Amino acid sequence: MKYTQLDLIASFMLAEIRLSNYDNQFISNLLLYIARNNVITSNQDRLFKRVSKKYERQFKQHKINVDEVLTLPWGCKVIPSLPEYTNASILINDDNIIVRAPYKKDFISALRKNPIYGLKWEKDRRQYEMKFSLVTLKRVLSLCVDHYEDINFSPEVTQIVESLSRFDDAKYWDPTLTLKNDKLYILACTEYLYEAIKDIPLDLSLKTIATIVSYGIRVDDSVKEYFYQNNSKEKVEFASAFITTFEGSLLPIMFEWLKEFGCETVGEFNLFTTNKAEWREGYITSLEKLQMKHVTSSEIRNLQGEDVTIIASRGSATIIADKPLKLFKFVKCVNSEPVNLGPK
Repeated sequence: MKYTQLDLIASFMLAEIRLSNYDNQFISNLLLYIARNNVITSNQDRLFKRVSKKYERQFKQHKINVDEVLTLPWGCKVIPSLPEYTNASILINDDNIIVRAPYKKDFISALRKNPIYGLKWEKDRRQYEMKFSLVTLKRVLSLCVDHYEDINFSPEVTQIVESLSRFDDAKYWDPTLTLKNDKLYILACTEYLYEAIKDIPLDLSLKTIATIVSYGIRVDDSVKEYFYQNNSKEKVEFASAFITTFEGSLLPIMFEWLKEFGCETVGEFNLFTTNKAEWREGYITSLEKLQMKHVTSSEIRNLQGEDVTIIASRGSATIIADKPLKLFKFVKCVNSEPVNLGPK
């Protein structure tokens, strides 16, 4: 069959080409759009051709040269895409940040990997919305700049961006613990964070580091390098992380570190349901020896005002508590020991 229009190529792809779910949905919606409106936008045309090129090998199996067929015209008029549908847009309206971004798989993946707290997709309006703050605006700007070449700003956003341009060379945007002249400093600290930590002495100890990170403060490399001189790298990295992993066979060492850091309560969240039985023996014995408190997942919710480190066998845990927990660390327990498959 000789194809004379790209509409026919799109229909052929749905019938004969093994498409990914995303691409199948895109082409189906595209043909439906054409049937209803008898037009196609330049943005849709460009994306269709990009998608088609991905399946060049399958086209060859049907003896079709994809580069040649993509030069065919559409059976409808191609109209220029409006900038709001081609470029990302960021505006402020009624104390809300509004983000309109053309579909881009990498953008969505990045947002899922590092969610921006409060940013919600409003399906009916086909835009992201969240309450305004300078911190969240900065994160939205960074995300869009990483994935879109052209971004449209409302006058309010433009004014804010220009007023912040004097901070272009700023190294720290998030609260970060740094070291200078053997003294610890917290940079990019917010007013609310300061009120929460103002009574914590910033002395040069790993206990201080472990306490500070439980408030969401990052640890600069300058601080880590200082502690590497007299401590193992593993111990320093453990102290510097709020969410971390630890070998199940080495839990007694971790408990010693937690005791040193000032956390004396450990919550176990279904840790031994799928892991080695000997872990539990060492787990309980070590806690008793160090006179540390052990609570199960059902008892964690009843803790009142004491720091607790939660250990789980998976990367997440759901805990319903009557009051907010003073979470010191969240540790994912792992087993890196090789599996013995027996003699070959």
